Amino acid sequence: MKTKLFRWTTALLALAGAGPLTSCVYDPYYYGGGGYGGYGPSVRTTLVVTSDSRWGYDSTRYCYYDYHRRCYYDPYLHGYYPVGYLPPLIYGAPHPYGWYPGHGACPPPRNVYSGYLTNYRNRAELLRERNYAWASSIRERRQDNLERIRDNRDANREENRERRQDTLDAWRENHTENQARRQETIAGWQEHREASRERRQNTLETWRDNRDDKRDARQQAYADRMTQYREKQAEKKEARQDKREQRQENR
Repeated sequence: MKTKLFRWTTALLALAGAGPLTSCVYDPYYYGGGGYGGYGPSVRTTLVVTSDSRWGYDSTRYCYYDYHRRCYYDPYLHGYYPVGYLPPLIYGAPHPYGWYPGHGACPPPRNVYSGYLTNYRNRAELLRERNYAWASSIRERRQDNLERIRDNRDANREENRERRQDTLDAWRENHTENQARRQETIAGWQEHREASRERRQNTLETWRDNRDDKRDARQQAYADRMTQYREKQAEKKEARQDKREQRQENR
């Protein structure tokens, strides 16, 4: 509050010393200064004091600067630029309401719209679409606009850094989740492999048991047949012996 009061006291003193309102008065805090309003250090601007303490006028950008909202207002496109965005410097546009430097106090904007502009980066094209008679001859100052791009990049550097950090954190989180899913998949595959190995082992043991049982059964059947064969041979031998003894008795 003290800063604004001092600024306007200085401006009024400058107006009083200038006599009649025949020339423009520059805001001492925004005259040739750098880094104002959150813009980068390479920004060099000249804001003209208007008859409304809320507004300053940038005669190089043909836009007003709203000290309350700390952003630019375009009197021809009737809308605000985003905070931290510098409108491009242009040639060939008239100053608003017929004013020009050296001819009285700059008037503030009229019928101000509170909304923000869309597609604001294409200012020259938007001005031509409004069918202003002078819009076909305007052009941008490329070097100054390059500085504006750099300043916007610097102003948004922290936001971009935070966005990159959020992206990195999201990637790391997804990477951790993917690793956890891979570990679960590997654990499931290992469990399935162990279960398959156990089933194969059980099947092999069952086959071996069946094989041993069949072998034992065959051996037992063979032993039983041999026992029966020996018993029959013994019976035949005994029968032959009995017949031999009977023949000898009959003699």
